[in-house]
Amino acid sequence: MTSSVAPETAPETGLGGRVLSALRWSFVATVVIRFSSLGVSVAMARLLGPSEFGVYAVAFVVLAAVLSLNELGVSVALVRYQGDERVVVPTVATLSMLGSLVCYAVIFSVAPGVAASFGAPAAVGPIRLIGLCVIVDGLAAVPVALLQREFRQKRRAVADITNFGVGSVISIGLAVAGMGAVSLAAGRIVGSVASVVLLVSSVRGRWRFGWDRNQAGGLLAIGLPLAGSSLVVFGILSLDQFIVGHLGGATVLGIYVLAFNLSSWPVTALSQPVRAVTLPLFARLADDPARFSRTAVDCLGALLAVTVPVATGLGASAYPLVRVVYGPDWVSSSPVLVWLAVLGGCRVLLELFYDLLVALGATRQLFGLQVAWLVVLAVGLPVGQHLGGPVGVAVAHSLVCLFVIVPLNVRAMVMRTGTPVRALVLASLGPAAGGCVIVLTAVALQRSVPDLFALAGTGLVAGLFALRGVLRLRGRVAR
Repeated sequence: MTSSVAPETAPETGLGGRVLSALRWSFVATVVIRFSSLGVSVAMARLLGPSEFGVYAVAFVVLAAVLSLNELGVSVALVRYQGDERVVVPTVATLSMLGSLVCYAVIFSVAPGVAASFGAPAAVGPIRLIGLCVIVDGLAAVPVALLQREFRQKRRAVADITNFGVGSVISIGLAVAGMGAVSLAAGRIVGSVASVVLLVSSVRGRWRFGWDRNQAGGLLAIGLPLAGSSLVVFGILSLDQFIVGHLGGATVLGIYVLAFNLSSWPVTALSQPVRAVTLPLFARLADDPARFSRTAVDCLGALLAVTVPVATGLGASAYPLVRVVYGPDWVSSSPVLVWLAVLGGCRVLLELFYDLLVALGATRQLFGLQVAWLVVLAVGLPVGQHLGGPVGVAVAHSLVCLFVIVPLNVRAMVMRTGTPVRALVLASLGPAAGGCVIVLTAVALQRSVPDLFALAGTGLVAGLFALRGVLRLRGRVAR
């Protein structure tokens, strides 16, 4: 570095480069996994059918519940830790592993009761098998947090792709052999083990167990509210599946879960790679309110520019997508997907608000927002089920999120950061206009051409808008 570079600009340049590199590798892993998983999910859906798919869905719901709690939130505390991470790593590793072992013991014990409550008694074995992923996740907590903290997403990308690749091969092979829902659970656990081996090797010499009572107290003070919030989020995203499964059984649940998984594409394809950098980035800007606010508006506008095309294209193409890709056995998922696509788009924004509030240390306020969301859903979802079955549940969930929860999170962000509401509105106008164009295109094509051509045409238009948004996102991060 030459003397002509001002000292105060050097860290900024280094941070910008690391953020861009991490974001690039996050998107690489996401693109590879998402597009590959489309083929795998189609194959598994056709091999298993709605009933077996519903059995696996019950097991996965249980896993998601425990993964939201098992490491007690201390890995996130490690990501935002302001000092030398070597001081806290041993205690974080111990807390994560202890929490995971306790959680698996609970999974094993409650599996029969949970399976029965979802209307899928055959799910007991898959629940206990896939639950082993909780122990593997406890081992991975520290390596993942260290890689995220240091923006080393290339290592994480390799591990994630390995996880998906190994798990998919095992799942498809076992499904062909007639193992049913167990095939998905077994693939998940084998893939997770392969991934954790790579993750641990990437932080060799820094990952170890230990204990410091004082550090443990501080970590839990930050982590437990986050773990509680994550558990509430699980309830938010699973309450609809519980209601549908409890009243409709495994087959109806399988149909609903297929639509829910498809609607989650905006979250997994867009939010997850961006979240690999947003939390550590916002944590480093938390002491500069003006820059924090500008960066928040930039990220929101850029995320909307990518998310709206994907979500609207997905929802507007729900009928031809399901008919062409998944076949007639799954056509009942189409009207559910139309509405859940709205929920998927909203979830991308809510996860950005989550990272903003965590970076600002507003974990109690965040927990309150999540509890409010769960309470409103607890009232609205049964009403939706009564009026319209699974489609009514999807409508209720989406409307609650769009008209109640998103505004509450925007209000919290504005109050915490002083961000002008006008700036947020202006950042939303362009993406909203693009979404209208995509919907009109989809409607026109579906009325005039066969499903395959309508799907391809809508996908092309939505893809062009999304590509424009990706380029905008990259430019905003660079700035």
